[in-house]
Amino acid sequence: MKSVHYIIFFIIILFDYFTKIWVINYIHLYEKKYIFCFLNLYCTNNYGIILGLFNTCNILNCWYLFIINFVSILILIIIQFTTHNIFKKKISTNIAYMFILGGGIGNFIDRMQNGYVIDFIDIHCFNYHFPTFNVADFNIFLGFFLLLK
Repeated sequence: MKSVHYIIFFIIILFDYFTKIWVINYIHLYEKKYIFCFLNLYCTNNYGIILGLFNTCNILNCWYLFIINFVSILILIIIQFTTHNIFKKKISTNIAYMFILGGGIGNFIDRMQNGYVIDFIDIHCFNYHFPTFNVADFNIFLGFFLLLK
C-alpha cells in the first residue's frame, strides 16, 4: 500500500510541473484565458507564498522564503517517516501528507528554477476573484483538508 502513496506523490509533482510548463508555453504573463463563467487561466508570477502573501518580495530580498519552504518540506518529511512506525496512521493521513509534500516540493522546484512560483488558476464569482493559485497549492489545501477530516 505504501507504493501507492509514493505514486500519488510523484504524480502530483509531475502534474504540477507539466501544467506550469504548459502555461508558460501557451499563456503570456498577465494574459487571461476564459474557461468557464467562474474560471479563467491567468498567468502570474508569485514571488511570495501561498495566496500571494508577501508577493512584493523578489529573489534578492526574500531569500528567507526559500529557507521557510525548504525547512517546511524537511519537517513534513520527518513527521511522515518518523511517526509512521511509532503511530499506526490512517491511510488518509498518509495520503494527506503525500498531497502536502507533493505540492510543497512542486512549488519549491518552481521557486528554485525561476525565483518565483507560477500561478494560473483564477476562480471568481462576478467581480470577486479568489487569489490566483496553481496545482501544487490546490494539493496542499487538499492535504490539509484530509488531515482535518
